[in-house]
Amino acid sequence: MARLVKFDVQTLPALKVVGRAVRVRMADEMEDPVPELWARCHGDGTIDELEALDTFDPSPVGWMGDFDAKTSSFVYLCGVLMPADAAVPEGFDVREIGPTSAAVGWVQGEPDELVPVAQELTEQAMSDAGAAADDTAGWALELYNDARYAHPGTQGEVVLDFYIPCLEPAGA
Repeated sequence: MARLVKFDVQTLPALKVVGRAVRVRMADEMEDPVPELWARCHGDGTIDELEALDTFDPSPVGWMGDFDAKTSSFVYLCGVLMPADAAVPEGFDVREIGPTSAAVGWVQGEPDELVPVAQELTEQAMSDAGAAADDTAGWALELYNDARYAHPGTQGEVVLDFYIPCLEPAGA
């Protein structure tokens, strides 16, 4: 069962998320384009190309944002975090984030069970810490750290880092 194993609030500088994007319809779970996007980005060398650039963190990320209430959809961008002033190769999708405080939850479990609960577990830890989501930011992010996600432990479990922009509690 997936569980939160670490939580903290980090200060992120201004960054870019650079990669390939698709629009995801939330009501259409049978047609989820995200797994195919990841397969394509790993298969066509997109992730390798981006990881070789000037990155803030070379770990692959899944950025979710640009929510559209009319179509009940959002953009999912598979890529990497880069400094705000980094040059972006032609043809890539870009979203800017930060500077901001971000609640970061490390969610551990079987790979297939992490994504559905990572946001909920991180939001609960954020609430328990007296912080609140910064709903004006309009994004959340999965970070697939190589050491924690790509190398399962003895029980086959991995750790997904989940980021949510937040407002820190007063006096923090």
